[in-house]
Amino acid sequence: WVCPRCGSDDLAAAYLIDYSDKFDYVYLAPRRLKLKRLRNFWRPFKHLTKVDADVCRNCGMVILEVNTESFQEAEEKFGKS
Repeated sequence: WVCPRCGSDDLAAAYLIDYSDKFDYVYLAPRRLKLKRLRNFWRPFKHLTKVDADVCRNCGMVILEVNTESFQEAEEKFGKS
């Protein structure tokens, strides 16, 4: 992978985490931190939404990753729109 903005290959694995229900407050956290520990950092929270992402260390661009299996499970559970 390379960054589409600057072309750097210095990417870090991260989580994009939302603890509200409308993506009002979004945080970036390194993927090496476990979700249980992250929940202790940001209490109280309404809902937890976790999205895998890659972050460019040079320009800061966030590239979201979609897990197709999880997405397929969500579509089966909540329906397709």
